[in-house]
Amino acid sequence: MRKWKNGLLMLAVVMCLGMFFKLPVYASADTSERIDFSKNGTGTLTIRYETIETTDDEGNIIPGTGVPEAEFTIYLVEELVEDNGVQKLQWASGFENCTVSLQNLSNSQQNQAAKKLEAFVRKNHIQGRTWRTDDKGYVKFTNLTFGTYLVVLTDVPEDYGTIDPFLISVPLEKNGTIKYDVVAIPKTGEFPLLEPESYPPAEPETPVTPPSEPEKVPEKLPQTGPARWIIPLLFVCSLVVFASGWILLKKKPGKFLMFGGVLLFAAMIGVTVYQNYTERVSEDAAADLLAAYEAGIGLEDAIVRPSGIDADDMDYVVIDEAELIGTISIPAIDITLPVIKDCTSSGLKKAPCRYKGNAEESSMIIAAHNYGRHFGKISLLRAGDEVTFTDVDGVEYCYEVQGTETLGAYDVEQMLSGDWDLTLFTCTYGGQNRITVRCSLKE
Repeated sequence: MRKWKNGLLMLAVVMCLGMFFKLPVYASADTSERIDFSKNGTGTLTIRYETIETTDDEGNIIPGTGVPEAEFTIYLVEELVEDNGVQKLQWASGFENCTVSLQNLSNSQQNQAAKKLEAFVRKNHIQGRTWRTDDKGYVKFTNLTFGTYLVVLTDVPEDYGTIDPFLISVPLEKNGTIKYDVVAIPKTGEFPLLEPESYPPAEPETPVTPPSEPEKVPEKLPQTGPARWIIPLLFVCSLVVFASGWILLKKKPGKFLMFGGVLLFAAMIGVTVYQNYTERVSEDAAADLLAAYEAGIGLEDAIVRPSGIDADDMDYVVIDEAELIGTISIPAIDITLPVIKDCTSSGLKKAPCRYKGNAEESSMIIAAHNYGRHFGKISLLRAGDEVTFTDVDGVEYCYEVQGTETLGAYDVEQMLSGDWDLTLFTCTYGGQNRITVRCSLKE
């Protein structure tokens, strides 16, 4: 009985998603209103996760209720940009090599596309923004870049059904009007346990071997540095190939090998120049953010105070589309940097990012690139060195370095373990491991 009821409920879920989450068309020249790009970064997505409306044995309607503590993760799949007055969508960072088409899809095709994108996210370890619903079933994502988002239910409380991933756009166009605050209401079935006396008589069943669970993709720590190992590799390869050509110069392959060696050496120079350029751009971006932050600090009306949906959330200010929660200062290596609220690949290109935790709860973990003016020198820190984090309200948290360790790229559990008040980490030179600095709050 319970199985066929669950099946009907899940069918209703699919039908609801088909009706509510058909991807809209963005505003174009012939619509009554165009998207205001000066609002970029101010779009919001509110999700209310609730149960499907049901009826009791007497035919009375039981309205749906919000599901608390359901975890949703959103991923920016396509970014909306404006080029010479033309608004268009382009793949967001991390999705450039995605082969899924999102053009002119029917409801069923959108459902399939969302599933393929979820698989792509898992395979490529792409990080999204994750929050849980409050006691009324609401979760709100703010300051969203305009574009198409993949929404995935990543954790659901026991006794509730699940839903398929779906796609939704921020902002939405509806009847020629642009909606910058988007609301989605996916629904689930609720399967409460029956009282013992209400269970149907047990029937003998043939033992069935449960299907093996699919292998879970291991979670990976953020990549906080370029693959610098490729530079010495190209250098060695260029020398070997060129030397081989020199030895065989009098033979036919000799000149080709020497030319190949020159090309490999040129590739090494190109990679070196590119990595140095991106490092300089990131360091300049951090310096600009810090200067703007320090110039505007103290403006009380500019501070955003989250509603408390996420227990780890912190007050922040928005500067140049970056949500800053404060600054970190490490005198021993002569750096002072702004800290971004959420850890994303785009955020790490600008400044250190909060990976997990909260300064007030003494559990904060901060990640940054291994550039010279970011966290590239934290391996030099020694026990007793001071680290100071100052939040947007001016509250200072003074820490003392206790020691350093090196963790693997997939050692997420080890990174989160231990009773540390503050943790800093960045990639090693080759980008394979993570240099980790553990700190305790000073008395």
